[in-house]
Amino acid sequence: MDSKDLAQSAGHLATDIEYQTAPSKDELRHMSLLRAIHPIGRGQAEAFQEGVKQHIEALQSVLSQDEELRIYHFTPFESVRVLQIMLSAWNVVVLVGVDPEGNPTQVVSHIHAVNFVCKIVKIKPDQKPQRIGFVMPAAEPDKPQAR
Repeated sequence: MDSKDLAQSAGHLATDIEYQTAPSKDELRHMSLLRAIHPIGRGQAEAFQEGVKQHIEALQSVLSQDEELRIYHFTPFESVRVLQIMLSAWNVVVLVGVDPEGNPTQVVSHIHAVNFVCKIVKIKPDQKPQRIGFVMPAAEPDKPQAR
C-alpha cells in the first residue's frame, strides 16, 4: 500500500508528492546566495506563517479522539517534539516543546531554516490527545492580525 492509499484509508486528504533527490552542495550554496541577494519578503513570510498554520489545523481537524498529530523538529544536535509554534515576528519561528528526556526545549529559527516532521499517531484509550497550539505575531496598528 503506498502513502496515498494509507492517507486516504485514514480519512485524510492526500496530495501527490513528487520525490526528488537532495540538492548537491553546489545547489545549496547557490540557494543560500540567492537568499542573501533576494531575502524573503514580509509578504512571503506571512504567507508561510498562514500556510503552516492552515496545514497543521487541517491535519488536526480530521483526527479522531484516539489520534493526535505529533510534530517533530530535528537538528544535528537535538530533536524536539513540538507542542506549540510561536510565530513571534514575521520571519522568526519559535518551536516550543520537549526533548526526548522530557526537558522543556525551544528552537528559535528563521523561517528559511525551519522544518517539521508531521506524524499522526494512535494514543492509548486513557490518554487525552494533545493538539498543537499557535501564537501568531501581534497585529500592526494599521493591519488586522491574520487568523
